[in-house]
Amino acid sequence: MADTVEDLAQSGYLVWAFGQDCVDRFVEGELGADPASRVHEVLGRSGLWPIRTCHASYSVDDLADMIEFLADHVRRPTRSDLHDYADCGRHFSGFDPERGAQVYRVRINAVLRRSDLRLELAENGRIQAIVPPGLRDLVDVSLTTASVHTADAEELAHAVELFRARDTTALDRRHAVIALAGILERRRGLVSERLLTKDAGSLFQIANNYGIRHQKADQLTQYDPDLYLEWVFFLFLSVIHLTNRIATEQAKVDLDTRAATDPSP
Repeated sequence: MADTVEDLAQSGYLVWAFGQDCVDRFVEGELGADPASRVHEVLGRSGLWPIRTCHASYSVDDLADMIEFLADHVRRPTRSDLHDYADCGRHFSGFDPERGAQVYRVRINAVLRRSDLRLELAENGRIQAIVPPGLRDLVDVSLTTASVHTADAEELAHAVELFRARDTTALDRRHAVIALAGILERRRGLVSERLLTKDAGSLFQIANNYGIRHQKADQLTQYDPDLYLEWVFFLFLSVIHLTNRIATEQAKVDLDTRAATDPSP
């Protein structure tokens, strides 16, 4: 981590935020004359910056907070000029936040993959849990496929983010599953029509009979939330993806039918 951040700093990716040393004077960045103090002020504790001298004592939360902080402040320089007086070096300018975030995310995720933390930096600049092997494509396609209802896309994205957050709790995960169950509830007719009636009913019984959506005395609550909620979450997500595909195919059929019966030339 420290080597990667140092390499990005040498390439000018942190100049916009942290400024740059010069033989003439220190060129301030967005974080002002004392960047370390600003880092500690924003994150609410000291001993985090500079990384090259502090990283050895980082906790997992310290590491995640610093990764996210830098994700918010990294910028790719688009121009550089050589200041050759006293071998000062290159000065950077013209900073691109989007490209900077992309490069930073690729570099940081390469570091995280070599660890056993099972974390990654998401496109929104936040650390999240890695999706279990084989399920990443399901998550990605579910988030990008057109939804059956207008409200589904935003609720689905929120549920996925909540379920995968690095500081997620069992309660958070249950709320994420509840959100997916709500999306499926709006699609109950589509699920019942396209799946066997018995299967469709069983799908909703999972959410209703266990202590997930409702908290009744007769509900089943003796289950391991870490294992069970993950299974239910991805089960519901797969059905949401299936119903998205069903709706898309049905729309194509309806369009073809209208085109075939349209009497106009």
